[in-house]
Amino acid sequence: MLPVYQNDDKKSFAYVSLHKRWPVLIGQAVNDIRIETSQLPDGPKKDEAESIITQMEAVQNSVAQNLPIEPITADVYDKDEYNKFVFKPNSTETYKWSERGWLDCECLIYRKLQIVVESSKHWRGYDYFARMKNDTFVKSSSAVSTLANRYHKIYNEFKSKESEVSPEALKIVTHELLQTCLWGNATDLSLLVTVSMEELRALQVSAAAREKESVLDNDFEDVWKQLNSEKGGRVDIILDNSGFELYTDLVFTLFLLDSGLAEQVVLHPKTLPWMISDVLPTDLPTIIGMLTDPSSFPDSREDLDFIAGKLHQYLNDGQLLLRTSPFWVTSVPYWEIKPNGILGGDAIYRDLRCSKLAIFKGDLNYRKLTGDCVWPYDTPFRTAIKDLATTGIPVLALRTVKADVIVGLEPGRGEQLDKEWKENHPDDEPHAWAWGGKYAVVSFNK
Repeated sequence: MLPVYQNDDKKSFAYVSLHKRWPVLIGQAVNDIRIETSQLPDGPKKDEAESIITQMEAVQNSVAQNLPIEPITADVYDKDEYNKFVFKPNSTETYKWSERGWLDCECLIYRKLQIVVESSKHWRGYDYFARMKNDTFVKSSSAVSTLANRYHKIYNEFKSKESEVSPEALKIVTHELLQTCLWGNATDLSLLVTVSMEELRALQVSAAAREKESVLDNDFEDVWKQLNSEKGGRVDIILDNSGFELYTDLVFTLFLLDSGLAEQVVLHPKTLPWMISDVLPTDLPTIIGMLTDPSSFPDSREDLDFIAGKLHQYLNDGQLLLRTSPFWVTSVPYWEIKPNGILGGDAIYRDLRCSKLAIFKGDLNYRKLTGDCVWPYDTPFRTAIKDLATTGIPVLALRTVKADVIVGLEPGRGEQLDKEWKENHPDDEPHAWAWGGKYAVVSFNK
């Protein structure tokens, strides 16, 4: 069994997370509770907030000072799974944060914060990251309007054609919208204007050259074959971030349904506030409501109303569904998506077996797909996802690289990036090129 990335490894982003990121993110949750409390009238909810803040700050202090990890004592379904790595073997003593794996500890922090809130009387269900997610989305106003305008044009162009839209046109738009989902604001939205096929082909050639440098494992051709293998069917998106990223996922969802590439799209959000910006079920109606609100997005009103209207239509028709599972907020790898998988992995397996394509968005989902293990760079994606590879579920990992683990690279490519980064950044770790979101993967397995 390969080792996982450990918090005491100074060559890993895990070390940076423990010592710099985690105390700050817990502080952001505490700060949100303080802001919310300041806006409340006197009463039991306001009184209860101080206890919540105290308990959250205790978690923050434990991490910041690298104290022994307090086990979970609440009666929750995943208590034993977390405590299994908290306690030392055959002992009542617990490990310090620096002595355990990065992914397990990161998940545990968010679980601990949620247990504090869910154990309260008046704050249950409160999302202490919602304010930050919504504020960030509004700041993306220009990109939101641009994408709405471009997709509205694509929709009208396709609907105006007397005959069926060509597979080539569908493929090009699929590629560009997937790139938008992958890169978010960094994508070249100019590729989505309604231009001639000749111009689109020329833009594609240009984009392919850029992708060769930045997309280190690119299985788009296989993804397209899978999507286009049959009309209709169901596509699943295991969501990552809310805000603009969720918005790009929703526009891609509209395209899948409008084009007939999918008959149904199922979105899989988290069930508790997770990794600061991850999507909760409440984020979808919030995003749609913001799209229809001129005070949030005053420009491109016709285009934004069109997007929101189509989303409402597909939600009402049952072609767009939300489906939650506590499995997505455990620390177990997605290797448990299989028959008899633990903590709900078996139910996810039965569900995703019905999918034409299961798209796993973002960095955390990728880390769970690969177990956050220290795989060699050139390990095949199929090898790294272990049991999931042979379940028959068509898996697409769509991820900008912001953590250590990465597989599927051509032999020597990772080592070359290490060497180049160290030459240009002599004070950094060689692998730090993988921490900043400059590179991406589009990895597929069927």
